[in-house]
Amino acid sequence: MLNHEKDGRRFSPEQEKIASKIGQLYYNFYLRNAETRYLLESYTFYQAIHSRHYFQDASNNLLLACKELHFFARYIVVCLLLNKREDAYSLLQEFQAQVTSYLMKYKPQDAAEWQAVVTEVDVFLHADVAIPLPRSPGQPMLFKPNLRCQIDGPIASLAPHIQRIKEVIFVAAQDGQVKIAELPLDSYRMMQTLEWHDARLDGKVAQNLSASDHGSVLSHSNDITSLRSSLNGLAGVVTKLSASSLSSLSMPNPALRVNAVAVSHSNGGTSPRGGRLDFKAGDLPAIAATHPNPAKHLIYRPNTTALLNIIVTSVVAMAYDDILLLHLSADGPDVSILDGTLMSDTQCPPRTPLEVRDGAGAGGSGGGGAEPRQPRQPQAGLQVLPDTQGCEEIRALHLNPSFDCTRLAADELFQPEDILPFTRRQILLIVDSDISTEFKGLQGREVGRPLLCLMSATALAPGLEADMEKVGSLFSMALSCPLMAMCTVCGERNPSLQELECLQTTIDSALVQIGEALLPELPTSPWGRAFDDVLLRQHILRFILFRAAMDMLPSTTDRPELVPSCYPPMPEVVDPDGDLMPQLLMHIERVFAVNRARRKQVST
Repeated sequence: MLNHEKDGRRFSPEQEKIASKIGQLYYNFYLRNAETRYLLESYTFYQAIHSRHYFQDASNNLLLACKELHFFARYIVVCLLLNKREDAYSLLQEFQAQVTSYLMKYKPQDAAEWQAVVTEVDVFLHADVAIPLPRSPGQPMLFKPNLRCQIDGPIASLAPHIQRIKEVIFVAAQDGQVKIAELPLDSYRMMQTLEWHDARLDGKVAQNLSASDHGSVLSHSNDITSLRSSLNGLAGVVTKLSASSLSSLSMPNPALRVNAVAVSHSNGGTSPRGGRLDFKAGDLPAIAATHPNPAKHLIYRPNTTALLNIIVTSVVAMAYDDILLLHLSADGPDVSILDGTLMSDTQCPPRTPLEVRDGAGAGGSGGGGAEPRQPRQPQAGLQVLPDTQGCEEIRALHLNPSFDCTRLAADELFQPEDILPFTRRQILLIVDSDISTEFKGLQGREVGRPLLCLMSATALAPGLEADMEKVGSLFSMALSCPLMAMCTVCGERNPSLQELECLQTTIDSALVQIGEALLPELPTSPWGRAFDDVLLRQHILRFILFRAAMDMLPSTTDRPELVPSCYPPMPEVVDPDGDLMPQLLMHIERVFAVNRARRKQVST
């Protein structure tokens, strides 16, 4: 294998270039096909490049130095996806040193961009470990929540798994998201929940796997001819691989090239699911054959046409019984429409205040730039709306928050009604937005299959704003790791290891009880088909638990805009006001109360 060579030889520059491209192609395969073996392949090549110091001559070569920075940024992302957070933090220290050296020696024009990338990685790593057990990213993780779905976990044991979901589309467009390049923290968490846990991801898998586990490519890695052949073979597997995917390996703009986009770039364009490498059947884990992961489309700030094109491509490939998961993370715009063109609030002169309903004001979208967004709070009473002389207020998702008055509204805004033509197939819509409830108007207007929709609260409850500024969306956190969300909602800033283990067990038990209560009701519920798929089942159960937890908070009393919602309605047995949910939440709160009492006793 590449990283097991004993004679200490290094690649030539051409070998280094090809090895790096192969690692990046494997990463692209993982994003397209969601198979963790490709992620392991990518890690193996990147680890070899790093451990054998292929870039040791970068200090005297501007082009090579730039390639080294790209390599570090990509390697860090791969380590994060493999839950190697300590390795990622160690690489960040090297990355910071290399960027500093690069800027001081060459004084490049892209200096500000590379500094921004370093800041993004640092903020991302700290946000990723801030909850549930605050620590430095470089410290060992005593408790590591597993975001990937367990094939033998308690939720999977509720009912047999029937695969319903084969395509997932993640759309990230919120302003000021915690992210690395085009990979937001929320998408990073959610995409892992839609993968089956692979035992090979545990521990130091890359060092322990045999060459057969990684495919035959690596056994010929020191032969330049074999490397060229491997690269050509890998590139040929991806059907219609866009030119931007290959050129991204050497493009100079780090802000756009750190994260390779899975299927399409925000500029538009699509590519179908890539082919599969020719592995022997015996080398594939059984889980890949019986429980395949859905293909993922990661899209960052697309234009509306590009997003609709991707949805069309996915829906066309769906069978009638399949379900498409569409995750929309975007805010309502801070703009109005004038003759089909977006106008900022300052460009439309104010008019006489009009009375509007609670929570429907045209408030600002909050902070921008590198800082995480400030959630918009609903305001009641009199609001100043845009000018009536040609300006039209809009209630739609703004897919490109960086305002550009030259853009047309049709290219920037995604309206709830844009979903309706695709309801000829069933869609599970997860909307994380301050105007999420606007999608309730679609109920009963579907073309074929009923639309399933999980919607975030339109504002954060008092006291939670500061907690969520730097750790991502609370709604996405609740759907991906309910333990993290419960610690946040209950105000547990620094839980003990024992408390976390007990809390995880209690939450798992609560989710199972919710599932058992739902099973008799599902044959007549629109949510029944989605519940068949374990990957979707976990999100439904976590939503029910989180909705009940938010509804129980004193600060959300008589304020429905602070509580997540859904349609069609869930069965009444799991209503927050029913008999079951308060009991389950009482068990969870008891875990916190017992540990608080224990800590208080120790301190005295």
